[in-house]
Amino acid sequence: MPVLNTTGVVEDHWVMIEGDAPISQGMPAVVPWDRIAAEGDAVLAGTDPRGVVISSDFDVAKLLPILSRLGLIIVRPSNFKDGRMFSLARLLRQRYGFNGDLRVQGEFIPDQVPFLVRCGFTTFEIASTFDVDATARLLKNFSFNYQTGLQDQNIFALRHGKPARVTG
Repeated sequence: MPVLNTTGVVEDHWVMIEGDAPISQGMPAVVPWDRIAAEGDAVLAGTDPRGVVISSDFDVAKLLPILSRLGLIIVRPSNFKDGRMFSLARLLRQRYGFNGDLRVQGEFIPDQVPFLVRCGFTTFEIASTFDVDATARLLKNFSFNYQTGLQDQNIFALRHGKPARVTG
């Protein structure tokens, strides 16, 4: 499936490791949370970048001990109506300070992409049924927002010369 960020389609250099398949050295690997919970440091050992796959109902506090060692967190919402992915992104970015790639994969719809960006998601693994160009255009439709997001100011703050504050 294509991976999209705010500039368009990007190459996905991460390798998804399923089950208990061996993890080769020298490659950025993504593993399910269950494997990290079971094997711990064995999965995270070395200097190669690691990522984790979690569901949108995951307790992100469990990631705190390893958060600084992760370069990618993939969130798989249960369905497109599952708003927990938005809250999860805000928690990871604002409360826990995660600075790596935050990706949504699976059950979401293109219309949610601008809002996912504003909550902190940086990449989107889009279904083959999505029109890649149309989804990319969604990110460029709005030049200003009324509400403050993680990386922007709202239109009122810009008009009145006051910096917007985002609180956690």
